[in-house]
Amino acid sequence: MQVLAKLEELNRRYEELGEELARPEVIADPGKLRKFAKEQSDLDEIVKAYRNLSDILREIEDLEGIVAD
Repeated sequence: MQVLAKLEELNRRYEELGEELARPEVIADPGKLRKFAKEQSDLDEIVKAYRNLSDILREIEDLEGIVAD
């Protein structure tokens, strides 16, 4: 499942960007702030879809466990 691994990597980067955007030194630097905000914005839809997919896969796993019991 290389696709899921790549999506997880993008999710981690999205989280890192959120942390970077909260740092005072980034807030004080308009160039960095713009760069990080754009990158995070570019990842937003992908990360939302990945998180929805993860929720669905977890739910399927739970239901398979119930059916197996």
